Amino acid sequence: SAQGGVKGDLAGWNVNLSANYGKNALDYRTVNSINASFGAASKTEFDAGSLSYDQTIVDLGLTRPFEVGLVAPLNVALGLEYRHEAFKIGAGEPDSYSLGPDTTKAGVAQGFPGFRPSNEVDVSRHNWSAYVDLEGKLTDQLEFDVAGRYEDYSDFGSKATGKVSARYDVSDAFALRGSISLGFKAPALQQQYFTYTSTNNTLVGNTFQLIEVGTFPVSSPVAKALGATPLEPETSMNYSLGLVWRSGPFELTVDAYQIDIKNRIVLSENLPNTNTPPATAAAITALLAPFNISAARFFINGVNTTTKGLDVVGRYRLATDGIGQFDFTLAANFNDTNVTKTPDLPTITTLPQPAFLFDRGNVLTY
Repeated sequence: SAQGGVKGDLAGWNVNLSANYGKNALDYRTVNSINASFGAASKTEFDAGSLSYDQTIVDLGLTRPFEVGLVAPLNVALGLEYRHEAFKIGAGEPDSYSLGPDTTKAGVAQGFPGFRPSNEVDVSRHNWSAYVDLEGKLTDQLEFDVAGRYEDYSDFGSKATGKVSARYDVSDAFALRGSISLGFKAPALQQQYFTYTSTNNTLVGNTFQLIEVGTFPVSSPVAKALGATPLEPETSMNYSLGLVWRSGPFELTVDAYQIDIKNRIVLSENLPNTNTPPATAAAITALLAPFNISAARFFINGVNTTTKGLDVVGRYRLATDGIGQFDFTLAANFNDTNVTKTPDLPTITTLPQPAFLFDRGNVLTY
């Protein structure tokens, strides 16, 4: 990663212009393994492919206080941001995913099969955003903060979000605070385009069979056949209410919060699986047959969750002569998340079905 910028004053505004670039890259190697379908001729070390993601951000921020008749100056912050991101999947060497002479064995490097040419991805997108933040004091005791943000994505259109927060100092020792905000998260490039296929030697009935199992992007023919639809952004409503108490060197904060997330993005189950109703499993198997795939999964929207929690933080500052100052902090968080909605089922059969896209096990995990 690399980051730099300039800052200074311009026409009464404090200006900060920055740019940063970062990249993560993973190169997979499978060692001390074999591709059993090649028998004794198999290699024991494989180049299994690569993943990479990079991001470039350019940010312009301006701040300035204004006298508007309040008990303190109104602090105004404005900003513009540009972001470009790219995601790539590189294929591994052929021996890491190819079927050799022994067709009764899985034709992959055992432990970690390589990415195949059909898994290769090279995609990018960009977005612009603008924000404004107003912070001030209506009275000596009451502070407020109002903020808004607008984002425009090259692949998801635009979205406006906002936040309102306030703090009331009842006394020098005690204060109340609260906030309400709207959140927005566009699907990540990885959620839209990640794809991986492996050959598994799986017990089917009374015999072991080689089956192809894969994770597919929602735009792929496989995912579409199973009812996948384009991913939509997640949205959230966030509420918090808390208190602050100070007594000499001791400070205690307690905040209760609730986070309601809609259209959460999750991975579907492997379809079909042992929890898939027999009629549905047969229909899914028939849909996948033309693609030479026995099981598949993909990212989906549609999980709604509500999280309620409590944050408690206690801090004590102990000053000493000649040694310095000690800060002691004790923090605890209590929260509970409930799944309030699961994804709608695709029309694979006309029979009533349980929630096989996101089953009870995944619901309990959340």
